[in-house]
This record gives sequence, structure tokens and C-alpha cells, in this order.
Amino acid sequence: MRRGRSRRRSRRGAAAVELAVLLPFLTLASLGAVDFGLAFRCVAAVTDCARSGAAAAIDPAVGAAGLDAAIRAAAAGAAADLDVAPTVSWAAGQDAEGLDYVEVTATYEYHGIVGSLSGLSSATIARTVRMMRAPLSGS
Repeated sequence: MRRGRSRRRSRRGAAAVELAVLLPFLTLASLGAVDFGLAFRCVAAVTDCARSGAAAAIDPAVGAAGLDAAIRAAAAGAAADLDVAPTVSWAAGQDAEGLDYVEVTATYEYHGIVGSLSGLSSATIARTVRMMRAPLSGS
């Protein structure tokens, strides 16, 4: 009978060692899952910023003089989920068919959890949205 008890004790010690060996990997996997979710949220927010800026740019009530301010205000309003507002740039032009468009690009520097632990500290997220616009008056 004594022999059975000693085997149980040694098995408990083995389980503790296994947990100690696996715990860093489980922690890293959990942080990776959280980091992926945060990155996905940032991609969605940056896409929304670009889309909101482009939607503001095609508003017929916005004239050529107030276009830049309208694009930046709409993009900043959509960036509520982000800790730092993305950089917004835009360009207006004509496509091959002669239709006017506005193209808004939002760029954000993402700093992740796992990336900072591994030395890969950041990633750039950029999204561009192009929408057709009525011709700008006064340009």
C-alpha cells in the first residue's frame, strides 16, 4: 500500500512541472488572441474613418473651401475607438470616364501587446476609400 501513495505524490509533482513548462506558452497564446482582437478592432475603426471622411466629401452641401475640414472632422468623429486619431489624407480627381471622385486614406500606427514582447512593436494600418462626387463648385 505504501507504494501506491508514493506514486500519487510523484504524479502530482509531475503535473506541477508540466503546468510550469506549459504556462508561458498558454499565456503567450492568450495574449496573442487578445492582440488579434485588438488589431481587428483597429482595422475596423480605421476603415470607418476613411469611409466617414469620404462620405463627408461627397456631401453636396460641402463646398470646395470647406472640403478639407469636413473630411478631417468626419474621420476624427469616427475614430472614437482609437487612442490616437489616424492620419487622414485625401485627393480629388477624375476617373477614366470623366467622373469626379474623392479618395480618402486613413493611416494608423498599431502597437500590439505580443508584438512589444517579441520586439515587433508596431504595424501600420492604412485604408483607402474612393467615392464618386458631383463636380466641385468653385474649383
